[in-house]
Amino acid sequence: MPQSHSAEKQRHVRLTVHMLVSLDGKTNGDVLETPHHAQLMSEYYRVDNEFLKPQTQVCLCGRNSIGPHASLENPNNYPALDKAGDRSDFHADLETNPAPAGNHYFTAIDPHGRLGWKVNTVYIKDFPFYNGDRIVEVLVEDFVTDEFLAQLRKVNVPYIFGKSALDCRLALEKLGKLFKTDTVVCHGGGTVNGSFLEQGAVDHLSLILLPAVSGDPDAVSLFNPMPGKKLPIAEFDLEHVEKLVDGGLWLRYNRKA
Repeated sequence: MPQSHSAEKQRHVRLTVHMLVSLDGKTNGDVLETPHHAQLMSEYYRVDNEFLKPQTQVCLCGRNSIGPHASLENPNNYPALDKAGDRSDFHADLETNPAPAGNHYFTAIDPHGRLGWKVNTVYIKDFPFYNGDRIVEVLVEDFVTDEFLAQLRKVNVPYIFGKSALDCRLALEKLGKLFKTDTVVCHGGGTVNGSFLEQGAVDHLSLILLPAVSGDPDAVSLFNPMPGKKLPIAEFDLEHVEKLVDGGLWLRYNRKA
């Protein structure tokens, strides 16, 4: 349950990237249609429920991963402005209406404000695992419109801000303070993973390894840089290996100090 808005000592919030990946590090495309995929996707969700969710309810997801599947309001139908120019964080009714214990705070990384939600809980046919999760938005002050923010307030979707760019550490700090947690999980996609890696904000990896090679150069990788950028080298120590059904593996890594 989120805390009150009173000041609290800053905490270091650790990020675990939890993904299903092919042997060549791809996270989407035809490789996910192999016979092994359905079984190992079930394992992916099982690990989240049994291992990660007891640590935190806060789950990050990128706009590109979820936007095409979500039912969103037409921007022409956004409500009239009520707080022009206001870029204060908005916590909505999280104090009195928190996410149920079995659900996430589904936190969309949406810097430009493209996800004009119609309601404040997730219902996505293609991803039923998230249905019932409480939606939260991570935005950038300089990129979003007043009209978009009015839509989020209308449907009671909480949001937090960075100022002129996605500040991954600041986002984690704010989420940790809001939800009283030292851990956040990220479910991708690759561009969001890459942004957090670039800023040194990935502490742990939890990978469900699919025993198949994609070979598709256009498929999304586990960590994708922004256009024109190169990600820094990041080294990890292996913590855990577990054999799963159908030749899959669960691998856990910790960032080298």
